Amino acid sequence: MASSFLLFSVPLSLFSREEYRAFLQNALQGERATSIHTVNPEMLVDASLHSAFARTLQQATVAIPDGSGIRYACLALERTLIEIHPGVDTVVDLLDFVHEGSLRVAVCGARAQEHEAFRAFFMKRAPSGNLFCVDPGIIDERDPHVPLPFVESISAFQPHIILVALGQGKGILQGKQERIVQDLAQRIPGVKIVIGVGGALDMLSGSLRRAPIWMRKRNLEWVYRFLLQPWRFKRVMKAFIVFPLLVVGESLRRGTFFSAVPRVLRQVYKDII
Repeated sequence: MASSFLLFSVPLSLFSREEYRAFLQNALQGERATSIHTVNPEMLVDASLHSAFARTLQQATVAIPDGSGIRYACLALERTLIEIHPGVDTVVDLLDFVHEGSLRVAVCGARAQEHEAFRAFFMKRAPSGNLFCVDPGIIDERDPHVPLPFVESISAFQPHIILVALGQGKGILQGKQERIVQDLAQRIPGVKIVIGVGGALDMLSGSLRRAPIWMRKRNLEWVYRFLLQPWRFKRVMKAFIVFPLLVVGESLRRGTFFSAVPRVLRQVYKDII
């Protein structure tokens, strides 16, 4: 298992790119289901406010850092520059293994048109694999469980991987997608990996364009997403205003603020230039 660090009560697993791919490959050969939550700064803000959501994130086999803010937070608080692993890249890696092993993938969530768009991408990336998609409809955020008929249909397909593409809920009901991940990991016999993918399917299918590579390399993908989806203003504020303030508060509590600031600013400059 990779090393980890605790950020706002959530243990984030730290992998290099090569270590993460090896972890995914080993998980596909394991005997038990591996549950994966890709954790972004917005989710950590919510975890700091709602202990129930924090506990949900803690229950995953691994919580993977997804977002440049977490990278800088780790540098500020732990003096370690980590690699982040966006959910969309994880899905691409998984599809490489699907093609190599002729594996079966189930998608739980998203709508019929999104299923068809993703199927086209799937057939190009993993032509030897098999894909099964279900839309369980609206799931109650107060007690999120996939209805039994859909669980039975997924079980009959015997997937190696389940991609959960559902909304996360709000406030005290945050974590719908993550709780469904845990639910399916326990209820689907033989599944190897269950992961929440959020909007990754939209980007992979082409219905939502991903940021150019030069922006991704500079950790500016969030700017591109905001320009395409200005309605995400509140989420951007939470990730890039509230989250840094929480990190600042934690560094002040530890007495490391003044040493952390120049360290992080130097790295931001290197990333952008």
